[in-house]
Amino acid sequence: MNIISFIFHTAAYYASWLLCLYLAANGAGTTGAGIVLAITITQLGWQYYHRLHTDGLMRFIVGFVMLGSCVDTLLLWSGFITFASNPFFSYFSPPWMISLWLSFGVSLFATLHHLFKSWILMGLLAFFGFMMAYALGTKMGAASLPHGYVGILIVGVIWAFLFPLYLYHYPTFLCLANKKA
Repeated sequence: MNIISFIFHTAAYYASWLLCLYLAANGAGTTGAGIVLAITITQLGWQYYHRLHTDGLMRFIVGFVMLGSCVDTLLLWSGFITFASNPFFSYFSPPWMISLWLSFGVSLFATLHHLFKSWILMGLLAFFGFMMAYALGTKMGAASLPHGYVGILIVGVIWAFLFPLYLYHYPTFLCLANKKA
């Protein structure tokens, strides 16, 4: 990974994140999802065009988007979070949130794949990073956490556990998929 690629992926993710949250908070979450999808496709093109690390990228992204969407949906069902601009109401995570999981998965794989076996570090980063992301999302008006700081702490604890667990098992999923192919 060169510095230009790192900057590109990091800037693309944060631009996507901020724009999507702003649009979701203002009732245009589906538009935000479309823009994030376009930016993410550009990121994928960058990875493949420059022949950067892509082994297992698609499997990583699919699993990560599924995990993130399921966690958000469970948080929604349990009343720990509500999302603005959600056409699925309280049944499923909104499209704009799913697009953010996609964008985050691509950026994460492209910039930090070399740290995927540092499970404790990734757990700590997940704990603080996800708490901060969800807290800022609520401050921007894209979501609300009815339980306040307790809800944010619960999000951090959930991801501090699930994120390293996903990274730990991801190579197993990749090996199983490659053996079947």
